[in-house]
Amino acid sequence: MSLEIDWTSLSPLLAKTLTDQLNRILPSVPLPTFLDPIIIQSVEFGDSSPEIQIIDIRDISKAFSDADIRAQSSRSQQNYNESASPSPADRYPPDSDSRFLGSRPSPSIATSFNPNRSHQAVETPRDHAAFLTPTHSNFSDWRNTQQSSRAPEPRLPSPQTRSSSSQPSLELHLRVTYSGNMRIDLSTALVLNHPAPLFMSLPVKMRVMGFVFTAEVILAIEADRSRCHCTIMEPSPTSDQEVDDGLHPSELTPGARILPEMLIHTEVGNADKHVLRNVGKVERFLLDTLRRIICDELLFPYFQLIRHCFAI
Repeated sequence: MSLEIDWTSLSPLLAKTLTDQLNRILPSVPLPTFLDPIIIQSVEFGDSSPEIQIIDIRDISKAFSDADIRAQSSRSQQNYNESASPSPADRYPPDSDSRFLGSRPSPSIATSFNPNRSHQAVETPRDHAAFLTPTHSNFSDWRNTQQSSRAPEPRLPSPQTRSSSSQPSLELHLRVTYSGNMRIDLSTALVLNHPAPLFMSLPVKMRVMGFVFTAEVILAIEADRSRCHCTIMEPSPTSDQEVDDGLHPSELTPGARILPEMLIHTEVGNADKHVLRNVGKVERFLLDTLRRIICDELLFPYFQLIRHCFAI
């Protein structure tokens, strides 16, 4: 089943929200000695929409509620002991205007999902349906189907059952393919440390476009709480032919499989003086950085929590 969306309805306010969120994430990315901090100047969604195919609709997986319970426990412990360092889930201040709040499970959750996360296939809901049991059955009642029985999860208690709302809480699994004209403008500076440290700094303007993105996107929509958990998984071959053709070779990193291509145009220097264009080393670093952000912030078992979203 395919899904059509009105891509042109994405507002400038949403683009600014995404820009602000990226600028909060980038300071945590280690930079090479030849680059100053990277600042996202603007994001434009363009007018080319992604291709979206609905793979599955189900109850919300227990993984998301478990992460909530552990995050709440971590926050309670932090309030009790002010000397404790903040957890990654609490990186952003509660009064932030952004609707996008990063959430990460504790190391025990990440390990239980995937003990060998780096350079390994992520253990996902598609692989471990028995482990990721639904937390509540609003969607089951709504679609009036009988779910297969599963053993209760002994590790953590299930959240209290909430009253049913007019809109069901559900989990969408989508196959998303994008090859469009989305554009990101950013700035940084190229630092020359010879013959002395910080000997010279050259402004750098970069424009990222030509994104090619393919992944399975999971949206866990809690209608009664007006929020949505968003995570992605590596694209799975859609046919035996793709496996035979080696379209997703195992030697590629997860980030390279999810974001295989993008175009980067670079200008180094001032416009009224000599300008260097398309500096390969800087561009390769930026591509690797964007892939790393995708893996660190969105690749399952990590997810983003979007608050105040509308239910579908």
